[in-house]
Amino acid sequence: MRSPGLLPLRILFALCFFTISCHSLTKVSDGHVSRNSLDWSGLYQGIFPCADCEGIETIVQLFNNESYELAQKYLGKDSTVFRYEGSFEWDKAGNKIILETRNSDTNNLMFQVGENQLTKLDIHGQKIVGELANNYILKKVN
Repeated sequence: MRSPGLLPLRILFALCFFTISCHSLTKVSDGHVSRNSLDWSGLYQGIFPCADCEGIETIVQLFNNESYELAQKYLGKDSTVFRYEGSFEWDKAGNKIILETRNSDTNNLMFQVGENQLTKLDIHGQKIVGELANNYILKKVN
């Protein structure tokens, strides 16, 4: 004869087993993000497209203390070099940086940090798409 006291225990065990087996596993990040996996500090340069000039020569220096220096020259125009410096912030995921400017006339620039390159992002933090997308990449030179 079966013991009636074991039935609730068996039901509880079955419910626990069912709950555990049906529970979807949460993906655990392995911690490999640009911020801690790449040698991101250094000098990057390239020429961005320009609507009314030959291109915008752009040089970005990233420092380990999360500060930067930026220089831009509009090619085919006068020889003025626009210089900015300040700090940058990483996004929560640790793959994008935002160069914070102190100049109210200039929008903050955002970049995706990759292996030996910075990819300029649009104002929403998305990669620029289209024919000229590859022209928004700065290559590391040191």
